Amino acid sequence: HMGPLDDDWVAQIRSHLKNCGLNPERFVHLGWVPSVWAQLKALDAAFYIGSAPLGGGRVAVEAQGCGYPVVYFENQAHTALPANHPLYASRELRWSTMAELADVLAQAVGQHAKLSASARLLYERSFSRAPFQQALNELLTPLS
Repeated sequence: HMGPLDDDWVAQIRSHLKNCGLNPERFVHLGWVPSVWAQLKALDAAFYIGSAPLGGGRVAVEAQGCGYPVVYFENQAHTALPANHPLYASRELRWSTMAELADVLAQAVGQHAKLSASARLLYERSFSRAPFQQALNELLTPLS
């Protein structure tokens, strides 16, 4: 986990992992990092699991820029919130329950190369320097 997280939350997460028979040290809290992008690139991971119960847009974009497919939480109870699915390259990687998360990850492993390429492509087309510059130029072009 990157970003702030109270010590009691870290302890609770690790305790829950231990109670489930999992090594509690598998949960690593990195805290604030100087560069999310650099930290993501340094990780030995295959997927990025987005924030829940509300998605985190910035890190999801940076993760896809690094080629990580984003497995994202879709909160069915918050229909009034703006849909954030356009941020994600692969709609099939959405989940709403822990059972769905397990199923999505199990199905996605065999498609990792394709999902990774899709994540990077979405980043290039929508969030990289070129689309930013184009949008900025359109914004700054005087109306005629």
